[in-house]
Amino acid sequence: MDTQSLSYSCINQLSKQNQNKKKPKITYTKRLVTQSFFREIQLIGFNNVPQVKQITKLSLIQNKKQNEPLIICSNHNNQFMDGLLLVSQLNRHIKFIVADKSMQRPIIGHFARALGGIPVKRAEDLTIKGKGKISYIGEGKIIVKKYNRYINIYKNINTYTKINTYIYIYIYRNINTYLYFQGLDTYFIQQIEIGSTIVIKDIKLNVKQIISEKELVISDQYFADFFQNQDYKIIPKMDYSQVYEKVWEALHQKKCIGIFPEGGSHDRTDLLPLKAGVCIMALGAMAKYNMKVKILPCGINYFRGHRFRSKVIIEFGQVYNIPVELVEMYQKNKKNAISKLLKEIQTRLRETTIQMPSYKELNAIYIARNIYLHDAKNISPKEKLRLNRTFAQAYTCRIESQQAKNILEKIIKYDSMLKSLGTSDYQVKTFSQKFKVDFASFFISFIKTLLSLGFSLPALILNSPIALLMRYLSEKERIKVLKQICILKVLGKDVVASYKVLSAFVILPMSNLLYTFVFNYIIRHKCKLIKNKKMLNIILFYFSCYILFMLL
Repeated sequence: MDTQSLSYSCINQLSKQNQNKKKPKITYTKRLVTQSFFREIQLIGFNNVPQVKQITKLSLIQNKKQNEPLIICSNHNNQFMDGLLLVSQLNRHIKFIVADKSMQRPIIGHFARALGGIPVKRAEDLTIKGKGKISYIGEGKIIVKKYNRYINIYKNINTYTKINTYIYIYIYRNINTYLYFQGLDTYFIQQIEIGSTIVIKDIKLNVKQIISEKELVISDQYFADFFQNQDYKIIPKMDYSQVYEKVWEALHQKKCIGIFPEGGSHDRTDLLPLKAGVCIMALGAMAKYNMKVKILPCGINYFRGHRFRSKVIIEFGQVYNIPVELVEMYQKNKKNAISKLLKEIQTRLRETTIQMPSYKELNAIYIARNIYLHDAKNISPKEKLRLNRTFAQAYTCRIESQQAKNILEKIIKYDSMLKSLGTSDYQVKTFSQKFKVDFASFFISFIKTLLSLGFSLPALILNSPIALLMRYLSEKERIKVLKQICILKVLGKDVVASYKVLSAFVILPMSNLLYTFVFNYIIRHKCKLIKNKKMLNIILFYFSCYILFMLL
């Protein structure tokens, strides 16, 4: 390479770096948000993440290796905070698959667009209420088109009903049967298309065939009750081909894609069924461009993640190199290849997260770990996480045994006893029956509290209304989301942290400006109300230091 071509290459690389200056600023902003909200962020397995190869003037020729195409798959227990954490902790630009509904939101949409997020319209976000009422009639199997009637054999009673040009034989339920629904004042042809989904009493049913405005056939997936005159919702059939094309092109450019294969956020203690989209993205890109795509499983484990100054541990698993045999299978039989890859991703995600049947059992695991570590000191969060996973795996393997049930019952009784006494498990370790030791500990804590209060009193006075307002708004949002999506949520705590951060972006600047104007007004007009000028100066200086700190 001659000197002229080298100089041109340097100029091109530097110009690209100048164009991407906004992206580090966005990353720094998200890092500030996450480090302010969380007290501690621990990373495990960070060496498993393929890092960015930075290009400099001196290493331009030697460092020709580019970034490898990568898909990061993570669990989704904290709505927008999950993506914020990954972007803030990794030094690689991540293009997240973001719901189009979220892209339209003021603050989150701005960050997502700045980071090059790929919008996707979720079918659940486009759900509409169906007109009229719908009733479940029976089950059957399409045999052949003939004349103008079908034969209904149901509960050994033969009846004849006209229904376009199909003959149905209704038999007892088997693999090939379909559910038949009849509508009252419905418009199935106008509102529904084949492949859409209708929701009746939180049960999703796929539309197999639309016979008329008042009659349709649905794939038999559930052992549903006999619904009579029920309201229903319609989830339209979606075409994600354009989204897949954008993802394949990004992977072809050796970029990193971030996706939450569970679909939506939730606060359950186990993974939701994974969506097949991540498999189509990976296998489709490999088949189209004949390249290698790696999948990095990531587990985000929160410790009361909905609370301010909580802890979070991010664990990265081993990178999974998708074998070529799976791509060949995908080209011949997509369903089997997708199913096989999806099981592999689910297994690797479970290895990086803690999965328990319920919150009660998960809390019992934490208490059992604390009892086990009653004499241990300086235990790192990484070791605690491994112990949590070990206890959880041991419990799930013996969940049906009487011994495990007895231990669980004892731990629950122990926890309820601690709550009735108004104490916590960690305080039991340091309990002492000596009065002098307890009094000395109380006196030291009291002095520390007074000193801390002296420095934090302005912040406590000025920020308490803000904290209460954000808590009220986030609780209101939690209740709202829980009513809308009660199937996927337990308590709806997965939206609390995100809404606190979103409201803080609006409330904090406004409150700081308000305090500044009020403070300025008091200095100019209200000084005459306080006769003691020295006391006035002390109070003004006391609060002005904090207000100046906020404005910085």
